[in-house]
Amino acid sequence: MKEKEIVYLGISSPGDQRLVADLLEPGHTIEAGSAEFLQTRVQLLIFDFVEFERSYSDIVKARREAGGIYLPLMVLIQKGKTGTDRVWEMADDVVEMPVSRKNLLTRVRGLIKIHSFSKEAEQGRQKVKEQNRQLRLYYSAVQSTGTGITITDARKSDHPIIFANRGFTELTGYSQEEIVGRNCRFLQGDDRNQQSRQVVRDAIKHGTGCVTLFRNYRKDGTLFWNELKLSPIHGSDGEVDYFVGVQNDVTNLVESREELKITKEKWQRIVAQNPSMVQLSEHGVITFMNRAGAAMHGFDNPEDMNGMSLLDLYPEEMHETLQKRIAQVEQGKPTRPLIYTTKDRTGRVRYLKIQSIPAEIDGKPVIQTVGEDVTELKESEYELRYLLKEKQILLQEVHHRVKNNLAVLNALLGMQMATLQEAQARTILADTQMRIISIAKVHEHLYNQENLNEIGFEEYARELVEKIGEAVDSESAPPKINLQVDPVELNLDQSITCGLMLNELITNTMKYAYEPGVDVRIDIDIRRDGEMVSVAYRDYGRGITNPETFFKEGNFGATVIGIFLQQLKAEWNLSSDNGLRFDFTFRKAEYHGPSRNFARRDEGPA
Repeated sequence: MKEKEIVYLGISSPGDQRLVADLLEPGHTIEAGSAEFLQTRVQLLIFDFVEFERSYSDIVKARREAGGIYLPLMVLIQKGKTGTDRVWEMADDVVEMPVSRKNLLTRVRGLIKIHSFSKEAEQGRQKVKEQNRQLRLYYSAVQSTGTGITITDARKSDHPIIFANRGFTELTGYSQEEIVGRNCRFLQGDDRNQQSRQVVRDAIKHGTGCVTLFRNYRKDGTLFWNELKLSPIHGSDGEVDYFVGVQNDVTNLVESREELKITKEKWQRIVAQNPSMVQLSEHGVITFMNRAGAAMHGFDNPEDMNGMSLLDLYPEEMHETLQKRIAQVEQGKPTRPLIYTTKDRTGRVRYLKIQSIPAEIDGKPVIQTVGEDVTELKESEYELRYLLKEKQILLQEVHHRVKNNLAVLNALLGMQMATLQEAQARTILADTQMRIISIAKVHEHLYNQENLNEIGFEEYARELVEKIGEAVDSESAPPKINLQVDPVELNLDQSITCGLMLNELITNTMKYAYEPGVDVRIDIDIRRDGEMVSVAYRDYGRGITNPETFFKEGNFGATVIGIFLQQLKAEWNLSSDNGLRFDFTFRKAEYHGPSRNFARRDEGPA
């Protein structure tokens, strides 16, 4: 809806003001009041002569504040009055009153049109002014950028340059006068055999843009690589009027890429002869494989493997592990070496020891994998395991035979004892039988277990103590032996030595520590602390007279215990207080034979 024109009335007589207002309404909005309230939004000023003279300075001010928009003025005078010179100088129309409404409205509309034309013209001027300001800004931006920018006239023959910014002159070394009016090909000098020329020709022919790379030469003859981005500017008829060229000096980038290419080619030549597998992959797809790696998978030509999925090279049961390791490297974490089982193209089972690390090739993240064929080593390992298994079976049989032979010897001693009448001789043979039993128990445990290096001393000690308690010839009830043993494994030598020591201590206690008919009570506590084993033996019998000379002046059993302490390199303490207390500590011996863990691995491929 069109807004009503605003007319300001400055008429001294209220009656005359209403009369004029009635003539103008309803097509206009009337404002009236003192001249202080004049605003530039008013389209027309109507004053009578009296108010004009009184408000002259305010009218001048209102017109000045209207700026480029013309504010028309109509002055009403009484018929027969001539007014003053400044009325005729300032007023756009002087109307003698009274006047007909039609006449007044016609003259009012004419002055309002003058205001409207002026306002439109001012808006146009402001728009042009803003456009000029933006053009100056764009021009300054184009001139200040370090990138070379040119504009060529596509409507003229040979597309001459009509504009070149400061960046282009600094890039090429030519002045504006040497550039404008020429075709851009002058930068190529005599180096015209460039594929990029055809790229530009095709873009111009079809009125499209393009991006290409030129070898260009500065005014001083130095070469630089110019990345040209060409864009068309279409006119109102849809035809191409101009082409804008944006030039960037990418010499350093091109040289870096060339150096990278040379480095990459050197790297490929080196790894091509590497006896280990060298592989590059992206997201689980092979992008490079050297000759050694191809041979490991049964390929003659490494390039035949490009584009293959890694999952195609390994059995399905390894896919989950492989995918996890790929994800790990893609997160920037290297993988540990892992032996993969696979079959090459000939069907031969191969074992590849593989490790991957994150890398970067041509600015893209890749996975670099190195590997070696350990098939012969693995097959040798399986053969060695088989031999070790045979040796283990043989050793078990040896321990079985030793145990049987000791049992035969023990039986012979028993038969010999049956023929003896002398009590002392029978006692000596009985003690010897117990020592043989102690040794035989060790071989029995070794025969019944897979590990031939060490035995679980806890179970052995319990069986041995029970056997000794049953075999000792005593007038009293069987001894009450309280045995506490930590889980500990001892080798053959230490197991036999400790077993014999327990045998000597228990038999000595049964023979000498208690009066006939008295219940025998013995406490044995065996503890392990790291690599140290501690044995605490105590009875509650009569004790011994001189603990200091026990091993020198004692019986045969005491001498045997002393020898065993030396073999164990044990630290010991002997005391006699309400019975015998004997403590000794030794270091658990390390085993220097075949690896227990190695012997327990699986027996090789099916």
